[in-house]
Amino acid sequence: SQFGQPASSIGKWLSGLFMVALGFYIAGWWQVLSVLERAGNHVWKYLQPLGQRFLPVTNPFQAFGLGLVWGWLPCGMVYAMLAFALSSQNLTQGGLIMLAFGLGTLPMLFLMGSAASRLGDFVRKPLVRQLAGTLILLFGLYSLFAPGAHDHHDHDSMNSGKDNPHAGHAEHKCG
Repeated sequence: SQFGQPASSIGKWLSGLFMVALGFYIAGWWQVLSVLERAGNHVWKYLQPLGQRFLPVTNPFQAFGLGLVWGWLPCGMVYAMLAFALSSQNLTQGGLIMLAFGLGTLPMLFLMGSAASRLGDFVRKPLVRQLAGTLILLFGLYSLFAPGAHDHHDHDSMNSGKDNPHAGHAEHKCG
């Protein structure tokens, strides 16, 4: 659709810029995301009591409810992943991005719980934070400037035959 491509392109740029900001934030070089976290804290103070109702988690329904509430946790990383999910092609892809983020953070949450004091000290080291921030910053820059990152192909005209004399031929390759 005509609206879908510009919206997706804008979303990808916003997602890339958000990742760059997150890299600076985690590295401690620029605290721009703290503004969002402070705003999120205002919402969180109303949602946190709702989340407490699901604790302790004893069944999958409680875990699901707690996960829905935790999605509002004021956290720059969550905000960055939400921006990335919003830039996806469709609702299913966006949902899968957030599911992958949740599953990807689950081992770290368990590890943090079991080794909180030792791991917490390690993660607070400036060099560790700068390395993590640099990696996220580079990922954001890559998503912004990688060749073909924002190219859109008009697949409808490629397959219609009227604009593409090679449509329907097996040897035709897109891209």
